[in-house]
Amino acid sequence: MNLKILSGIVILSSLFAQSVLAADAKSAPETGWGGEAEVGILMTRGNTNTDSQNIKLGVRYSTEKWEHKLKLEYLRTEDNGVVSADKFGGDYRSTYRFSALDYGFGAVRYEKDRFAGFDRRTTENLGYGRKLYNEKKFKWDVEAGVGARQTNYTDNTDDNEGIVRLATNLKWQMTDTSSLKEELFVEHGSINTLTQSTTSLTVKINASLAMKLGLKVQDNSNVPPGIKHTDTETALTLVYDFL
Repeated sequence: MNLKILSGIVILSSLFAQSVLAADAKSAPETGWGGEAEVGILMTRGNTNTDSQNIKLGVRYSTEKWEHKLKLEYLRTEDNGVVSADKFGGDYRSTYRFSALDYGFGAVRYEKDRFAGFDRRTTENLGYGRKLYNEKKFKWDVEAGVGARQTNYTDNTDDNEGIVRLATNLKWQMTDTSSLKEELFVEHGSINTLTQSTTSLTVKINASLAMKLGLKVQDNSNVPPGIKHTDTETALTLVYDFL
């Protein structure tokens, strides 16, 4: 159902995009280096002893035609000595701009999350993207691609499958200091369909620091016995722009 809904959105959005004039592409791409570190730590002591760490690091390098991004993420939660979340992820992506509105991309993503039933999962994909809006205060694009996914489960079994990837991303700069971002993608394979939505509200404190409230929902259609299909993460973090 998620794949059909997102497919309809992408098709309708693509048709609508044909009516978008090139004049709408008013936001020029940023060039050079960019990067940010994001940290959220929560520790409670007393009746409960809970430690939670959420750490993210992102680095970007852009030219007039190319953009390269590397993201690393680590999440761990421990309650009274019992670990309930321990996740690491890495994502590398290269984008080539064909025009102000059209681009191609290639990406590799690595995940390690034993509490989701898999020891590690690697995904590679190639695709095409279209910017429906590229204004200074509002950006919206859609993507479609194909790729492959390799999953190694905690019971020492593994799966390899081809995938179809559909995605949409938007960013709304609500004020000079606050922005709302939504990133949604579906990766459909013959064994598993992965749906992930990441919603975040960022409020700047100064030129380098910001506070971010984020909600991440990830759903796998096929999971090992005893594992839930849907994982939800809610985080309040401090973001530092270091480049």
